[in-house]
Amino acid sequence: MHISRASPSLKSGSLKTKQSIFKQELPYGLHTITIEWAEANRQTKNNKEQPSLFINVDSFRVTGQPVAVPPKEAVVRFEETNAFVQFKGIWKTNVSVLNSGGTVKYSGVQGNYAQFNFTGKKVELVANTDVNGGKANVYVDGKLATAELSISIAQASGMGSPYSNPQTLPAGIIPYESRISV
Repeated sequence: MHISRASPSLKSGSLKTKQSIFKQELPYGLHTITIEWAEANRQTKNNKEQPSLFINVDSFRVTGQPVAVPPKEAVVRFEETNAFVQFKGIWKTNVSVLNSGGTVKYSGVQGNYAQFNFTGKKVELVANTDVNGGKANVYVDGKLATAELSISIAQASGMGSPYSNPQTLPAGIIPYESRISV
């Protein structure tokens, strides 16, 4: 069995909104999920720095409630605008009816990250993918998350995969490219 780093790619041939890029089941309790801009997004051409690729956060889906709200066994969506989602660095906002809740925050700056604290037993990160999408490092409770399997973008987009619906993904599956840990 290969264990893969949770470094999902947010790159696709065209804009795809509300994509499940990471999903993990956890023991019920207080947890933190962090999505961080990955070094792999840095681009150079002829030894010159080029515009970086972007990561974005549209929403989080959790089974349970955010910190300070009584726990409840329901799948609840929390938009990136929720007060429990903290952003480090400068993030821009894209406004579109295609985004969950009408907005998505994005960044192309090294060191920037978004963090969400929640009480629950399952978390799913929802983001958009497009031609300028980059890699994200996903951490759960301060540790780089891992997944036992990854499936291709073609499968995740619904072309013949039993996992085309993000709600049916097995625990630990991320529907985008992962890097092999060494």
